Amino acid sequence: MAINLTSKKILVVEDQAIMRETIKHILGSFGARFIVEAESGINAITAMRIDRFDIVLCDYNLLRGKNGQQVLEEARHLKLLPVNAIFIIVTCEQSQEMVLTAIDNKPDDYLIKPFNRQQLLSRIERCYARKKYMASIENEIDSGNLYLAIHNCEQLLQRDDKKMRLQLLKIHAELTLKVGDFKTAEEIYQDILHERELPWARLGLGVVAFFSAITTKPSKLSRISSSNIR
Repeated sequence: MAINLTSKKILVVEDQAIMRETIKHILGSFGARFIVEAESGINAITAMRIDRFDIVLCDYNLLRGKNGQQVLEEARHLKLLPVNAIFIIVTCEQSQEMVLTAIDNKPDDYLIKPFNRQQLLSRIERCYARKKYMASIENEIDSGNLYLAIHNCEQLLQRDDKKMRLQLLKIHAELTLKVGDFKTAEEIYQDILHERELPWARLGLGVVAFFSAITTKPSKLSRISSSNIR
């Protein structure tokens, strides 16, 4: 889905001046006019406190202070990102493996270095299309209405949109996990893995097993109390 960058407010978080200039030049070639730079996580948070950005491109390996994942976590915790904002973490292969382990506060996408201008635009457009399609889910999540978000997710799944199906299933599983419906989350991840081996689905299955274990395992105190009664 084509996106008009002319009216979009964009934040580029990158500690290397040459890379910042390169990204700004690419964005400018696609019509972007409002671009703010930040060379550290602290400066990025300050910029987001001052203005509301539509797109944030944040390097993961920031040399000073917070890394890209921590910037995202703080921005979401402080509600500095609009619901429809796009947050893309720019990583190298090794860094991507680290951010993939995050359970909550995942970025909207990743962009692997090195990248060209078309790859950058394609990633932004993909995120934009996904955000627009899933707005009814994201709005309910932002309002704290997780069960309504699950309902909206199930409604969209019934449309059987092949392009959005995997992303919807991923969100569906994560939401059911958050509300404690481990059985449904496990079924969704298992169904996905039967179709295709995906790292995030395998990780999700591990998370389900972990939380299922800690919620069903009786505490040490309970076991002691039970033995005393006997």
